[in-house]
Order: sequence, then C-alpha cells, then structure tokens
Amino acid sequence: MPASGYYKIAFRSIADELYSINQSKTRIDRILDEINTAYRTTREVLPGTNQSSFYAYEYVYQLKSELGNFFFVSRSILDTAATLMHFLYGPKSKQHRSFSRFRETILKNQDAKFLTDDEMKTYMTKNMTWYLRLKDTRDYITHHKSMDIDFLEQPTGDIRVYLESQFELSGFVHSVYGGISEFFTFIDGHFTRRLREHTADSHGEQSAS
Repeated sequence: MPASGYYKIAFRSIADELYSINQSKTRIDRILDEINTAYRTTREVLPGTNQSSFYAYEYVYQLKSELGNFFFVSRSILDTAATLMHFLYGPKSKQHRSFSRFRETILKNQDAKFLTDDEMKTYMTKNMTWYLRLKDTRDYITHHKSMDIDFLEQPTGDIRVYLESQFELSGFVHSVYGGISEFFTFIDGHFTRRLREHTADSHGEQSAS
C-alpha cells in the first residue's frame, strides 16, 4: 500500500480512537459522580467494625469495564501513531509496530544512522511520565490480575476513588487523556517542521547541482 493510502487509514483510525477515549473519559467521570452520590445517600456505619459501607457494586463493575476500554484504546492509538513514524523519518528508518518500541528506539538512539531526533527525545523525556503509568498499569492488569478499585473517605463528606491503591483515578485518567492530546499536538507541529526542512534541503541540493 502506498504511503498516501496508509495515511488516510491511520489518521482516520487515530481520529476515531481519540474520540473514543474522550467519550470513555466522560463516562468514567459520570460513574465517579454516581459513586459519590451513592456514598452520600446510602452510607452507613457498621456497628461491629465502625467502618463505613455503601452501595457501589453496580458502579464498580461499570467503572472496571470503562477503564478496560480506556486503557486498551489509549495504548492502541499510540501504537497506530508509531506505525506512521517509518514514513516520517524516511524509508530506511526502522518500522515500528508498537509505541513502546518506537519510544525505546528514540531514547536509546538505536537507529542513529537513519533516525536522529533530539527534539522528540527531549519531549519524551520531559513530558511523558503519564505514558509509563499507562503502560505499567495496563500491562499489569492484562497479564496478572483484574483491577482493584479502592475508596478513600474525605473530610469534606465525599469519597475519592483509587486504582491499585496508587493512583487517584480521576487525575490518572485525565493525565493520560491530556498527555495523548498534547503528544499529537506536538507531533503535528514537529513533523510539519521536519518535512519543510527536508523539502528545503532537497530543493537546495537540486539548485546547487
């Protein structure tokens, strides 16, 4: 398939998946709101343990299902972007089927003969801690266990929801979505500049000859 044909397929897929994770983020926010409503309206203190209890079973299962979709599509959209890099860096650069492999190639200069990109390397180093959380969480859940959802009561009378007792869920989801959106904004401008520079260099070489 020519590059122009693959571009259309890949960019359509990226647009669809970006819309999907935005909708998933919105549904996760709604479920978290419903959990807080359930906490305020059904909470009771168990006399034997003096611990709080409230009705959340239905919302927990909904939340796990939506998070599974969010994590899967978030990784998928980045993997799709990675398949485009071969075209953007040149026909002799490595082809990448996963974003993790592309990231490793950039950070460790594994394809230095055909692919050097200090600006991309700097961006990944400084702006993608959210990706490491996404990768580790999604891989752990996929290969080892289902998700653990934890509740932490707040002095303000509401409740915060945590994933694997580590990440405040709303902040985690929003950081991943925001990170993906910012990354695509970055690569849009970044590769536009690179292609313009490459075109200018090519024209300069033709003029000199």
